[in-house]
Amino acid sequence: MTDRMVTGSLYAMFYVGMLLLFREDMFRLQRGFAARHRLAAGAEHAQSMDPMKRHLHFLLGATMERPCSPGTFLAGCSALMCFLTLTAARSFHPLTALLIGGSGGAAPYLFLRLRLETRRRRGSAEGEKVISEFLRQYRICGRNVYEALERTIPQIRDCSICCRLLHRMLLRLRSTGSALEIREAAGVFSYAVGTNWSYMMAGCIRLAAEKGRDVSLGLEDILIQMGQARGRMEERKRLNSEAMRLTLFMVPLLYVSTAGLSVYYLEVPFPKFIQNQIGTPEGMLLLLFICFLFVLNLALIEAVNNQKLDY
Repeated sequence: MTDRMVTGSLYAMFYVGMLLLFREDMFRLQRGFAARHRLAAGAEHAQSMDPMKRHLHFLLGATMERPCSPGTFLAGCSALMCFLTLTAARSFHPLTALLIGGSGGAAPYLFLRLRLETRRRRGSAEGEKVISEFLRQYRICGRNVYEALERTIPQIRDCSICCRLLHRMLLRLRSTGSALEIREAAGVFSYAVGTNWSYMMAGCIRLAAEKGRDVSLGLEDILIQMGQARGRMEERKRLNSEAMRLTLFMVPLLYVSTAGLSVYYLEVPFPKFIQNQIGTPEGMLLLLFICFLFVLNLALIEAVNNQKLDY
């Protein structure tokens, strides 16, 4: 068993070392291949991409600095699954090995989803400043959406999520005149933020870049609704702050008070109380149930208070 674990670890270290050693060569090869087949790949993506690959395309574009293609990602996950399954099959039952391999193969996707949701929650709070600054620059630049984006990005450096996404969108908009590419660039931005205001803002940018329409009124409407959404969020936090304080302080206080009443009024010796609480199956189960409900209540209140800023 130890020899198999050592052998598997050595193989894994060897493959990781080879990937790190030839990483730059692989990146250059990928960039060269992408540049050579850029037009054909763009047509294939726009017309014949199935829903699963489309989902992976937006997910990779929203979470990776250098996104790979959905096919490459699926091939990597499949290779990881096969490697883990074959390695685990030497020590575990085939079904267990398959479960381990499947879990390992799904881990990259789950990691990207977790990263996406984290960025969405952070990026949603940046909407009000991003839209107001973009609207201001859009008016200054005479309704030129490209110049407005170029001037907006340096002004929102503290909005790390939206700043990065807008910069990537601007690069794509300047490098293409295709309506499909413009829609895809706007779609990546709206998908990465995942809020109603991001979909509306992306739609305004797409209309301005694709058809040259004046979208000032649309941006003003988004900004008004964002202000109302912020007011509702502050009201929700104020209403739930009392529930958070009650849960955080009253539950431990009530438990300590119950222990004190048992010792001083029911005359249960303190060592006996501790033994009944953690030394018996019933007492330990009750304590775990109390702790679980306490943590669950805190998690639910925190989830309500930390909702995405949206309307």
